Amino acid sequence: MPLSIFKKKSIDAGTEFLHAANSIIDSTVTTQKAKGELKNQFSNLFANVQTFLAEQATERLRIDSQSKSWLSRNIRGISTLIVLLAYIFSAKLGLSPEQQTNLYQLAKLVFSFYFGSKVFEQGMPLIENFTKSLRRKGE
Repeated sequence: MPLSIFKKKSIDAGTEFLHAANSIIDSTVTTQKAKGELKNQFSNLFANVQTFLAEQATERLRIDSQSKSWLSRNIRGISTLIVLLAYIFSAKLGLSPEQQTNLYQLAKLVFSFYFGSKVFEQGMPLIENFTKSLRRKGE
């Protein structure tokens, strides 16, 4: 599930929760001041939960990127190799032409992701250094 869909669903769920809480507050609390205070507390609670969840997701991504695990550092290469070998031996594996075509499409996707991300990772420092040198020349 893409992150944007998950985020939208969690926001929708939170909005539904706030609407339900507001209707309960409206039906049970009698003074306007108390209603306003409770509604603000629920809204703040929801905002704090959303912030906490976002921080947890960010922290998990940070931890994953700093992992010392051999597998986590090499998963892209391993995936690429597996897909390549599966495509090379697809006829020997008894795959139908349609399955071979699907595997070929998957291989193209994996290769473009692997080499594209490698180029991006290796190229970004070069681009940053180049733009810094252009700025220095322009000064």
